[in-house]
Amino acid sequence: MIPRFPLPDLRRLRLAPRLIIVMLFVLLAIVVVNVISRQFTSLPEAQFFERSWLIDQVLQTRDAFVQSPRDNWADMAHEMSVEQSWLDISITTGPGAVPEEEQMDETLRLLQTDLQDVLSSPNAVILSDKFSFRHSDKRISTVTVVQKQSPARLVDELDDQGAGDVSITLGLTIHVPLVKGEWLTISTKSSPPSVWRMAQLFMAPAVGIVMVLLAATWTARSLVTPLQQLSAAVEKLGRERHITDLPVMSIPEYKSISNAFSEMQTQIKRYVDDRTNMLAAISHDLRTFLTKMRLVSDGIEDAQAKQELLKNISGMDQIIKEYLLFARNESNQEAYVQTDIASLLQSVCDTLSDAGSQALYIGPDHAGLICQPVGMRRAMNNLIENACKYGERATVTLMDQADAIQVSIEDTGPGIPPQFVERAFEPFQRLETSRNRETGGTGLGLSIARNILHAHGGDIALRNLTKGGLQVLVTLPKPPATAR
Repeated sequence: MIPRFPLPDLRRLRLAPRLIIVMLFVLLAIVVVNVISRQFTSLPEAQFFERSWLIDQVLQTRDAFVQSPRDNWADMAHEMSVEQSWLDISITTGPGAVPEEEQMDETLRLLQTDLQDVLSSPNAVILSDKFSFRHSDKRISTVTVVQKQSPARLVDELDDQGAGDVSITLGLTIHVPLVKGEWLTISTKSSPPSVWRMAQLFMAPAVGIVMVLLAATWTARSLVTPLQQLSAAVEKLGRERHITDLPVMSIPEYKSISNAFSEMQTQIKRYVDDRTNMLAAISHDLRTFLTKMRLVSDGIEDAQAKQELLKNISGMDQIIKEYLLFARNESNQEAYVQTDIASLLQSVCDTLSDAGSQALYIGPDHAGLICQPVGMRRAMNNLIENACKYGERATVTLMDQADAIQVSIEDTGPGIPPQFVERAFEPFQRLETSRNRETGGTGLGLSIARNILHAHGGDIALRNLTKGGLQVLVTLPKPPATAR
């Protein structure tokens, strides 16, 4: 019985084998493209000339021009070029740059020597471009083959003959002097490449490029997509306290990172929940004792002492309420809905104005934003109330931009020293110098507001105004950075 070995699951390969497979695939694609290009790309078209025939043509053409009036040379050259199927004939002023003999192969040197002997002209010049496959433009040119004689089996003969019998060039040009300053120029014709031939030259590389791009795209997606998912989960965890479920990742290295991140989320949530529950329990127990202290205060006969005790009890009760509010905000489960943020700000300003504060709203009547309306109202109320409390007057300006909502809250107070700007957002930090709870508060207002704004993907910044006062700038993206 032949043993059966289970094949490995390629989808669960580690990162290094995946990269090796992709590189091997790219190399295989290059080899395949090379084979395809050899099979489907034909050799350039060729024109074959016997050396003796070519010499006779040059001699006859030279004699025809010498025996004709000089004024007719231009017309004769044109007529001969039209009649000739293989050669172009023209009158030029000179051969231009003359190649050195060592730059010409043996066949061309023999051809030049024979021409000089037959024409009795030691100045006959042959110019030629050596045949080469290194340049794509030369691969589509017509090739000129000059040989000693035309064999019966041309291909076999070309393979067997030596360099002195056959010369393969891209183009052949022969210059023969006629009179002083004018030369007879005879060159081989080159037919333009066909559309199919051009397509052959570029089709194989195009197929290869497409194959490599497909491999690169597949590799990039398989490597980058899990990282993007992980990055989005990390960003969401920084704004919220809820556990984000990550998709199952097939690459073992990414899977271990995903498992570690999920475990970290669980531990962080457990830690925050424990602290929040502990804070709520302590606040509840303190309220029990406050209730007992109120009952005890009923038996105090000293009116001044009783009033002082009740005032302290009321202050402690207010602190406990704010602590509980802060704890509830940490575990807020309010849904995100379409909200008119402009109406919300106007309502907050009207409420504070009715209570005796000075709060002015400037901006459009309506502006839509997907948010938690209760939480957003609490954040804006804290910011505007702080401006009214510490800056005497609050000016709220809303700017509805294409990709974000910006809210500027300016007051006319003393501002905040630059070194204390970041400290102002820390929980239980009060920068107000007075120890009066009615003005100093508990130091949770800015911290609660920033937590709510961060949960919406927004940001908050404090800036002292040059004219005096403090500006609170709130930026809220729309739609939210993460889908709800």
